[in-house]
Amino acid sequence: MNAPRAVVLIVAAVLAAPTGAQAASDTLKVCADPNNLPFSNRSEQGFENKLAQIWARELGVEVEYTWFPHRRGFERNTLTAEDAERGGYKCDVIIGVPDGYDRVLTTRPYYRSTYALVYVANGKLDIRDAEGLINLPRPVRDALRIGVFTPSPAAEWLARHGLYEQMVPYSALDGDPDVYPGKIIENELLSGELDAAILWGPIAGYFAARAEPKKVAIVPLRSEPGIQFEFAMAAGVRFGERESRARLEDLMTRTAAETTALFAEYHIPIIEEPTELVYVTNEDAGTISVVSTTTQKVIGEIPVGTRPRGVEVTRDGGLVYVALSGSPKCPPTMPDEECAKLGADKTKDGIAVVDARRRAVLRVLPGGSDPEEFDVDAAGGRLFASNEDAGELAIVDLETGDVLSRVAVGGEPEGVRLSPDRATVYVTSESDHAVTVVDAKSGRVLHSIEVGWRPRDSVFSADGSRAYVSSEHGGSVAVVDVATSKVQETIGLPAGSLPMGLALSPDGQRLYVANGRAGTVSVIDLATSSVVAQVRVGARPWGIGLTSDGKFLYTANGSSNDVSVIDTESLNVVSTVRVGKTPWGIAIGPPPR
Repeated sequence: MNAPRAVVLIVAAVLAAPTGAQAASDTLKVCADPNNLPFSNRSEQGFENKLAQIWARELGVEVEYTWFPHRRGFERNTLTAEDAERGGYKCDVIIGVPDGYDRVLTTRPYYRSTYALVYVANGKLDIRDAEGLINLPRPVRDALRIGVFTPSPAAEWLARHGLYEQMVPYSALDGDPDVYPGKIIENELLSGELDAAILWGPIAGYFAARAEPKKVAIVPLRSEPGIQFEFAMAAGVRFGERESRARLEDLMTRTAAETTALFAEYHIPIIEEPTELVYVTNEDAGTISVVSTTTQKVIGEIPVGTRPRGVEVTRDGGLVYVALSGSPKCPPTMPDEECAKLGADKTKDGIAVVDARRRAVLRVLPGGSDPEEFDVDAAGGRLFASNEDAGELAIVDLETGDVLSRVAVGGEPEGVRLSPDRATVYVTSESDHAVTVVDAKSGRVLHSIEVGWRPRDSVFSADGSRAYVSSEHGGSVAVVDVATSKVQETIGLPAGSLPMGLALSPDGQRLYVANGRAGTVSVIDLATSSVVAQVRVGARPWGIGLTSDGKFLYTANGSSNDVSVIDTESLNVVSTVRVGKTPWGIAIGPPPR
């Protein structure tokens, strides 16, 4: 993985916890690299050493170290190595790993940093951002010597921007125990052998601050599509030790202020959490993939249950709701009698409520039979879910979990959308080729609007005056006048389009349509009711969502097991994110606080 060298080489402390057969310890057992500043060393001068002391004090225990250079086999010789003399394990928790690191069970992140460009100020370079380096005059660029560890995102970035010849590579897995990452600043950069270096932020900040009397400038770098510079850092425990992880997270909360002060003391560049997170349901994996809009990378996986499909996130990002189904998957080509033979487990039906910070299911609300899509009225304390096999809309009380009513809404209901004024709910019926309009308060059916063959999704304009409804087999989008419940016009899409999920731009000027097995997204200019672009994405896009600023569009591509990221200005796919098996739904919201 292209993790920072601080993670590939620099994994630190371990917390004792009463898990498995191991008894609670009176020490905070720490395994750490003995020569890896600013993280750890034998003299306990690293910030992870200091953090271990803070945690030990909070627990009322002493710190005990096992030293081992962080090279290949580090986890095998520390975290999972048995202690032959005393029993149990040599180490219990690793402090410095990327969120989602695949060799441990990670906690929630406790800081986020990025790679940074460093150079000696008042010399050859005077730049303030990455573009400043890229746009240097050619003679200046050609003469540069820029140190990077390889493999690393820094090396990839230099190659992408035509600076490959200027790269001076250093091995990220040097076998010499006397080598430490900061030497690239303390030796080569300060001596003039290098003009600049790109290093993991904590290393850059710490050693730049120690360069007096010379001044080393630090330029934090931001991720680009396909190249990740920013990493959320967490602690890790052995797989299965969820109680130990919970204790660590409690410690992190209690000592957050002191941890923040440590970052300042060690000059670690801290960056804010990503503006938004993308939650992608993986129908055949039983999980939600969490994607950062900053890095366009999966930063977590949440097990949720059987066949997760529809998904919503609350405005504050604290809760994620996801529809689960115990009914078998029956494609349109499968005869009904064959589908019936597969059987169903109705105990698995429901709406899971997920704590987004802990990434854990809090409870499962009833959602009627085979819930697929839903919408949440947080202010009204209700949830509205389509029950595909029952032809009903289930109205659920969010607090009690009671099903308040079941409303007949036509055959194979799917898309559910609450109007902006929270007065009505639109439910698409695939079999009846119509939208059923339901009074949100009483549950009474108000209207049935014929919209096109096999409608799948709907979305309202911001003022609630119009609704747009996709018609899969009609190859069109119906524009509904909400006041009269009549179709004003029908927008035809290019031949072969199979419109499904919909997303409306924040300014209301564009409608984006996922075209399922056509593998495209149609871009509709609503001022002219015309398709202005067809963007090819992954295989069978269904779920679709926009960032709050409208700059990026995400599609869940069910057959290719990935998510396409579209820059809505250029209408190019700028990144493809591998997620779980059969991605279905997408919801986008702020990180939980």
